[in-house]
Amino acid sequence: MPSYFSPKIKKSKNSLSGYGIFAVKKILKNELVADFDGGKGKHINDTEAENLLKEGFDYMIQVNDNKHFAATNQKELELGDFLNHSCNPNCGIKGSLKIIALRDIRTGE
Repeated sequence: MPSYFSPKIKKSKNSLSGYGIFAVKKILKNELVADFDGGKGKHINDTEAENLLKEGFDYMIQVNDNKHFAATNQKELELGDFLNHSCNPNCGIKGSLKIIALRDIRTGE
C-alpha cells in the first residue's frame, strides 16, 4: 500500500523555508493528514539518519528515540518532506507514521 496524503493539502511556497504544506480545505481535529505506513521507505537508526543528513538527504521523519523512517518514493519526497517542524504545531504523529491534526486547521494554514 502506498503512502496516503489527504486531498485537503497541497505544497505551496511560504515565507519561511521556501515551501510547506497548506490546507486547501478545513481539516478537523484528529483527522488523518498523511500516513507513511506502507509507503516505500525504510526504518533506520540515529547513526544512519545522521549519515544521510551529512550527505544532504533530509527526507525522513523521526518516529521514536532511535528510529527514523526514510522516504524513498517520489510522492513521499514531493509532499512528505514539506511537512515542516513547528514549535506551535497543528499536526502530530499518531502511532509510528500517521500525521494527524492536533486541532482544527483553517484553509490556507
